[in-house]
Amino acid sequence: MRHLGIGGPGDEEAPEGCVDGILSGADVVRPKPDPECFLEAMRREGCTPGETLVFEDSAIGLEAARRSGAGYFKVSL
Repeated sequence: MRHLGIGGPGDEEAPEGCVDGILSGADVVRPKPDPECFLEAMRREGCTPGETLVFEDSAIGLEAARRSGAGYFKVSL
């Protein structure tokens, strides 16, 4: 995230307000392709799958995004 200039909370080098929070595998019980990580992020932000776009670069992540009910885009790096 620092490389992209969108560091997380507490990163003094990133512009203010770029990232509201970070969710990792340590914050959920079931890993991708289970959609728990995306659903938990939506819960924390107070939004629904219909209000969410997920950007993913892996097949497992895309499957988790699909299962979450959110819209999603495949990112090729």
